[in-house]
Amino acid sequence: YAGMSIAYDFSNRTINNLIISGHNRLKVLLSKLVRYYLGCIIIYFSSTIIITLPYLLTKGWGNEFDFDELNYIILYITLTLFFTISTSTIMFFIAFFIKETGLATTLCLFTMLV
Repeated sequence: YAGMSIAYDFSNRTINNLIISGHNRLKVLLSKLVRYYLGCIIIYFSSTIIITLPYLLTKGWGNEFDFDELNYIILYITLTLFFTISTSTIMFFIAFFIKETGLATTLCLFTMLV
């Protein structure tokens, strides 16, 4: 996702148009980073819901729900979200430094596999 969203802006020079129009480079970069984080969070939660919801509807929760399980679920989602953001930051900087869509996407995919 980083190679396609960030490096695409560099390849097509759309990021240059933003900078030429008078926006600060840091603000442009931070806005791209926030947009990228939101996209990663949406992808994470949508895949989690798509996988969990059908199983929950067909198989049920398994046993009675208590608040200890709710604490565990909140902790798990928070830690996984933190890991997703951390990994996404690495991918963002790879795409930022490479600036070519195909190569950045390939390197990001390779980094995810390693």
